[in-house]
Amino acid sequence: MGIITRGYTYTPGNTITAAQNEANETTIYNEFNGNIDNANIKSSAAIVESKLAFDTSAGHSHNGVNSKLIQVNRGFGFFYSGTPTVADDISWNPISPQAVTAVKTWAKCKVAPTGAALIARIYNITQAAVVGTVTIADGATTGNSTTYTTPAVAAGDVLRMDITQVGSTISGADVTIIFETSQP
Repeated sequence: MGIITRGYTYTPGNTITAAQNEANETTIYNEFNGNIDNANIKSSAAIVESKLAFDTSAGHSHNGVNSKLIQVNRGFGFFYSGTPTVADDISWNPISPQAVTAVKTWAKCKVAPTGAALIARIYNITQAAVVGTVTIADGATTGNSTTYTTPAVAAGDVLRMDITQVGSTISGADVTIIFETSQP
């Protein structure tokens, strides 16, 4: 409907008719019963987000409390070329630029371990804590995990990849680990 306008104005000494008064009241009544639009809301109204409906299919992400909440997933990649042995710190050491939480760890090797599984560990050097492990089963070339010992990684934490177990017949080879996290 837009901005409410007064149909009748009154001046001192003039008689107000019931019809004029009712027309003004009806205009207000009709506007407030389902016809309020953007023109009726002042920019500083400070309406809480939980009382607003958002079109989430158009790409907006809101949790009903904080419209600035956006979840960003980050992946930290690790790679070991060749045949791995049980060892710590076998790849580069990425630094987390933001505080993140572990979501899923993905593992792949080009040559499957045989005789036993290959187990890799993500270790937080800064916190001196195991974040979690991921297993590539005996005879498989991929694995993943969503179980963590210490899922929180702070901004500035340095991470590493360790190999804690290899196949007993064939170790496996060319190991890639993607450590997926979410922020906030």
